Amino acid sequence: MDRLYLIVGFVWLVLGMVFGLYLSITGQLQFANSHAHTNLLGFVI
Repeated sequence: MDRLYLIVGFVWLVLGMVFGLYLSITGQLQFANSHAHTNLLGFVI
């Protein structure tokens, strides 16, 4: 169960980082709040 939480948290963190890179490349900064919450979810898990 511990390993599952770590894997899920790491996946959320990586998805948040990739989403942030996408937002910065395309300039769609109106979704920056979603990017921050996705990273926070990955970090907290």
